[in-house]
Formats: sequence, structure tokens, C-alpha cells
Amino acid sequence: MDSGNAGRTRLIAAARRLLRGEKEAAALATDLFARVGIEDLEQYGAADLAAFARSADALLAERRPGGHLVRLQDVRVAAGGTVTVVEILNDDMPFLVDSVMAELQQSGCRVLLLAHPIVSVRRDRRGRLTDYLGTAPAERPAIRESLIQVHVAEIAFEAERDALAGRLRQVLADV
Repeated sequence: MDSGNAGRTRLIAAARRLLRGEKEAAALATDLFARVGIEDLEQYGAADLAAFARSADALLAERRPGGHLVRLQDVRVAAGGTVTVVEILNDDMPFLVDSVMAELQQSGCRVLLLAHPIVSVRRDRRGRLTDYLGTAPAERPAIRESLIQVHVAEIAFEAERDALAGRLRQVLADV
């Protein structure tokens, strides 16, 4: 194992320890960040990764199939400074990441990190999460959803974040 993989593994394990007792959030810490390069993760501490995983867990809580969720929030990180976290949850389909990244680039965002696991879930009729099954294909019927978390340089003004969220919703509607 190279030092990048070892560093990433240690950081994720530390985040998971902070999420003890939060089953889905702990699983999401691994599912979100296991394929992200250490050079993108090293700006964060374990508490940051735990907070990002909790946020993704909250986003997964309720979504109707066929719909999409978009959320942007500014987050203060342990190393100092603020990043804007763009979170998207959508049915898994081709070209989502390319379309989202194109909009972010066109909007002048400086991307710091991209995490994009495809996760299997089960939901009740109202779209509430009943089972988080992780990134492995499910043995029983499940919904495959695309969870996208992009960290960009801070978007300081709420109006700018809201405008970007609107453009991203339109992009998702067009995909």
C-alpha cells in the first residue's frame, strides 16, 4: 500500500471513530472518500470528514425516485478557512458528473474535491430512506442513486450560492 492510500485509510478510519453509533454516516465516510486522492483530503481533519459524511447522510434521508436534491452550504474546516460544499442526490444516470462539473467550471468555481459514489438504497413510498446498502450492488432489489459531493472555493454570498443551486437544478432536469 502506498503512503497516499495509507494516509487516506487512516484519515477515514479516524472519521469513522468519530461517527461511532451513526451507522449510515460511518459507512458514508468510507463510501464518499475511499476513492478521493489524499492530496484532496489532506486539507481536512477527521472531524471535517465526519461532518461531510453526516451531511451526506442527512441528504439521503428523503428523496422521491425521479427527483433530485441540490444543496450548497459554506463549511468552516479545521485547518482554517471556509469551503462551499455542493451536494447532489439523483437517480444514477450517465453524464451527471460531467454536466455538474461543466456548470461549476462555467460558473467560475475552483474545485477542491470531488466525491461521487453510486449507492444502493431502499426507500418507502414517501421516499424516506429505509436501508442504506452502500456502494456494492445490492443482493435484493434496491435503487441506485448518484451521490455527488463537490467542494469548491468559498462562495461567500448566499445569493450567488442560491443562483448556482438553481442552475445546477436546471442542469439535472436537462440530463
